[in-house]
This record gives sequence, structure tokens and C-alpha cells, in this order.
Amino acid sequence: MLAISAFAYSPAATVDVDVFGEAACPDTRDFVLGPLARLADALGTTASVRYTSFGNAYFFAPCAGAVVAPPGCDSSASCRFNATTRDCWFSTCGLGAARPPDACFKGSPRCQHGAAECLANRVTLCAGTSLPFVSCYFRALGSEWAAGSPSTAVLAVGRRCAFASVGAGWAGIYSAWRVAVDAKARDPTTVCVFEGSPRFGGRTFTVRGDAALFGLNIDIGAYRFAFEQHLPADLLRGPLRLPTACYIPSCEREPLDGNLTLHKLMDPRLNSSAGYGTALDVMVAELRAAGAHLQLHKELDAVHAHPRPTGAVLRWKDGGSTVADSVLLNLPRHALNRLSRDSLLFTDGRPLARALYNCSRETSQANYSAEASVKVYLVYEDAWWRTRLGLVQGEVHAPSDPPMYIRYHDGPVRCGEGAAPACAGALLVQYAHSLEAGGGFYMPFRASKSTPLTVLRGEASELPGLLHRKLLQMHAARLADAGIDPRSLAEPAAVVLGFWPHARDEILHPAPDPLSFSTAHGALPQCLHGVTSASYSEATRQPVVGRSLSVANNDWWLEESSVDLIAPYWAEVSLRVAERVLHDQLGLARPAWLNAAYYRKSVLGI
Repeated sequence: MLAISAFAYSPAATVDVDVFGEAACPDTRDFVLGPLARLADALGTTASVRYTSFGNAYFFAPCAGAVVAPPGCDSSASCRFNATTRDCWFSTCGLGAARPPDACFKGSPRCQHGAAECLANRVTLCAGTSLPFVSCYFRALGSEWAAGSPSTAVLAVGRRCAFASVGAGWAGIYSAWRVAVDAKARDPTTVCVFEGSPRFGGRTFTVRGDAALFGLNIDIGAYRFAFEQHLPADLLRGPLRLPTACYIPSCEREPLDGNLTLHKLMDPRLNSSAGYGTALDVMVAELRAAGAHLQLHKELDAVHAHPRPTGAVLRWKDGGSTVADSVLLNLPRHALNRLSRDSLLFTDGRPLARALYNCSRETSQANYSAEASVKVYLVYEDAWWRTRLGLVQGEVHAPSDPPMYIRYHDGPVRCGEGAAPACAGALLVQYAHSLEAGGGFYMPFRASKSTPLTVLRGEASELPGLLHRKLLQMHAARLADAGIDPRSLAEPAAVVLGFWPHARDEILHPAPDPLSFSTAHGALPQCLHGVTSASYSEATRQPVVGRSLSVANNDWWLEESSVDLIAPYWAEVSLRVAERVLHDQLGLARPAWLNAAYYRKSVLGI
């Protein structure tokens, strides 16, 4: 009323309206978007509305009664806010306290309306107090609050990350997990993971939860490891506590892989493969439980300098931005080179780093961008090669179309209960790392460039039947010896294919491209002449001097072997570089669960 009276008395005067409201409180939201908005419209340009937010929060110490707010809560009751604890904290730690204890402001605050209000306290105080901004913020939160679950996109407004992983493959997820969960080096709520695609995992992709595939867990990307690869082996068997089994049932050594015994992850409840993606799923779950921020569909456009000497500003393709004190880019070659040219890596990067980012096999292999890695699994309700013929391990090559490279021990088998249980299974019928080696035949069957995964049902594609008929021909003699009529074997339910191309436009899911593989395909590219593995690793992982900005992905690797035993796999070298980054960038020591000799040689020694 006073504001209206002033406006009526002197039309030329400016009316100052000061509003003090609790940040992100639903009642405050209703007032700002309702009566205050109508008042501002009525006063028009003669009004100057200033909004000042305040919080209703306390810290976990020194008063008893504070508990963690459940994710997505939006009220005092659902967020388990304790007013008695708040009053105690005010009197003990507030302005009137004579000698506030040291514990008063340790950790993160506990806000009345949960994470959204804690964030709003920072956003509204840091971003400004203008009514248009505050109204925009409240409108963005409105629909999600009404549903009782603020979206991750809304909660990310104004977010500042103490540590940010961009790219949620092995290095990205592992680094965030190490910082927030394992080493507890940063407040978990300030640890962020951003991924441009619709899923976490990168080149580790376990197809699971599909009833049409009989609940089998099928790895169309990374899938196995050796215990001698202490990253990831010590991680899987140590803090993640994941059961393992030999990749080949007899635990036979692999001559082409350093004569080592390889392993896979198991689900003991089903006595079947759990899928390599299980490790990443567990770390993601632990990050979420700790309160870390994880977001999909967040594709990076540029990395800019922050006024703080070591920080960075992440600019997203959706137009938003995030400030981070420390950044790890878990980006493959194509994604990193697609960043805007005004990114720090290109404007302020060391000359050697800039040169090496542009150095790839494309410079020496004209057709390299047309190549791809392809995995093909044939899925049956009855794993007849095992249940009828007893074939549980071994390999068979059949190069004529449709080209096959069968591994009887590769592919999950899941059996029911009883004396003669039915066993569904997936059989690997092709794994090729070039078009000439067998991948080319399958490329036309790729359903979409937006995902590595293609699933073709028997009723919708000729491929399942085509592969089935060739399998029967290849096993005709064995079937006859066993007295089995091939016509009694049901056709496959589906073909599951994984496509990992090298093409430049494959930004979110390209095939692995470590230059360590180059020596197996001829001479190294000219741009690598005179570059040692140590100088390559240092330049690519720490491109900008003085900035807490690092790169870790197995594309950025120059060494013929990982532990002087086998060619680098799709996970290990990323983890080695990531652990070195955490040592150099954040000062993290060797995790107690990681083999000390391996750490000295294969982490600090790179």
C-alpha cells in the first residue's frame, strides 16, 4: 500500500520496493510469481524492485539432530529439517554467539527445502537480485517442485564444481569416485560428472535388462581384464568387491595377450556374466549416494579461463556454463578436437600438446577414418552349442560371408533351475577391428549413428536367420554325431551388434584410438617422430601450464604395451593416466588397495 501511495502521489518518482525472501521456499516462490509480479507490472518503469534472499539452514555440527536430506525432497517434513537443531545452531554459531566452536561451518549446510534451496542460496546471492532473474529461477523450479523432484538440469543452475569430470567413461567416473568417495578429497556435493551421451560408461557398454534377450548381460564394448592390470583389477576386487571368473572357463592363458589369464565380472546369483559395465554402475551409484552431481546429455563446447589462476569455465552446447576449480577431460580424440578453437587447450596449450592433439593415424593411413571395430552376438533361448554339443571354449574362424569369428567362451549363458535346466545364451560370432577382417559385412546393419548398439530381432531382419544358417552348416558334422536334427534348433531371438567407428563425426562413441596400436600397423605417423612415450603422456594429459585442466582417455597414449605385457585395453590406460592426474593435480596419494610396485611404475612412471 505504501508503494502504491507513493506512486499515486508523485508519478515521476521512482518507487523502491525491497523484498526479503527465503531462497527457493515454495511460499516465497508463490509470492514472487504472484502478488509481487502483479505489483511490478502495475508500477511499470517507475518501480525498482530489489530482491534479497536469505537462507533457513544449519550445519551438521555442533548441535545434534541433523540428518542428510533425501534426494528430491522439497518441504520441511520430506527433507527432515529439524527446527530445534536450527535454533541450537543459531544460538551456538550465529552472530550473537560469544565463542562459536570451530566445527560450526565445517562440511555442507543443511537447508529447509533440501538441495534446491542450498543451491538457490548461492545462485540468488551470486547471480544478482533483480526481479526478472529471481522470477526466471522460480519459474524454472516450479514444475519440478510441484512433482516433488527438482530435475538435475534445474539443480545445476549456477553450479560450481570443486572437481569436474567431463566424459563419463572409465577415467571420468573413476576420477570423480576417487575424489568424492574413496579418498574423500573434496565435499561430494561439489564433485561433478558431465556426459554428452544418454548413458554413462563410454566404451564400456553392457546391454542389460532386456526381457527379449532373456535377461542376459552382453558386453558390446570393453569386457575383460588381467589381474596383472592392477588398474582396474585391484579396484574391482578391492573397494568395489565385485566377483570375477576366468574369461576362458579352463583359465587357459591367452597367447596373444601376454600369455596372461583374463577375467570377467560375474553375477553369483545367476552364475552368469554381470557385464563389465557393472563396475561403472557401482561407482555411479556410490557417487549419487554421496551427493555428487551427475548429468547426462551435457555436451562440452569449450573450456575457458576463469579469473581464479587455476580454475576453468566449462561452456556447454546448450548455452550454459559451469565453473570448476579442477577439470579432467575424459574425452576421446574426436570429441576433444571438436571443441571450440577458443578453448584453453588451443589458445594457451603448450605447443607440443597442440601438435599432438592433431596427430593421429589419419595422417599416415588414408582410409583410417572409414575403419571400425564391430562385435556381433547371436542370442538364443537355448544355448545349444553348450547344452547340446558341450562347446564351452575355443575359437573358430570362418571368413566367407557372413564372416564369423566365433569364441564359444565369449557371451553370457544363463540357466534356470532343476536337474536339466534350460540355458539361454549369447554367442560371439564376430569381433573385428577392421572392415577387411570381417567388420565390413556388418556395417550396413547399423541402425543408428546415435548409439553403438543395434539389436535386430528375427522377425524384423534377415541377419539373425542368415547367421543361424551358417552356424548350422559349420556345426553340421557335430550335430550329426550327436544325433541332433538341425531343424530342431530354434532360430535366434536376436542379433546384438556393437559398432565403434573411427570416423571423425563419431564424437560420443568412437572406437579406441591409442597411438600405441600404430606400431602394430606399420610405422608411427610422422608427427610422432622424436616423441617419447613420457613426453607424449605429459604433454597430452597436462596441456596448459598453471591450469588445473587435464586430459585422460586411452586415445591419448603412446606405448606399445600397458604393463610391458599386453597391448593397452579399453580401460586400463585411461585409469593409469587418471590416477596420475589425481596425484599431480589434487595431491592424492596411492590408494591403499592399489599394488605399490604397479603404482610406482605404471602410474608415477608414465
